Amino acid sequence: MAIKGKKKGNKYELACCELLRIYGWEAKTSRLASRELDNLGVDIVTNAPFNIQCKAVERLSPGYHEILASMPRDKTPVIFHKRNNKGSVVVMELKDFAELLLSAAQIIKEHPIYDNQRTNSTPGGASRD
Repeated sequence: MAIKGKKKGNKYELACCELLRIYGWEAKTSRLASRELDNLGVDIVTNAPFNIQCKAVERLSPGYHEILASMPRDKTPVIFHKRNNKGSVVVMELKDFAELLLSAAQIIKEHPIYDNQRTNSTPGGASRD
């Protein structure tokens, strides 16, 4: 990797760490926190339930499937991928996305506001009282 590309990748990793911290997660680059995870293809060490690899390249090689397959499975493997003038995407396996949706739905169902709305209102928002 050229020096320019390496700097670009390091900068993107730091930006991804900052994003996670904004949302309340701990996050450090694996270069700083864990040589072992860095060697396993995990770029961000976080208490979020994901192993994250960051890519800031135009042409990704190996591809998404190969990268995800090579990552540790103790957490959900995820790729953050940024392309010039295209923005960033997050890539994960469909089964992992389905599990994430189910977890989110369960959290919403258990939230006191959801329970209150379900028991104290009728369709159209009218109160039952």
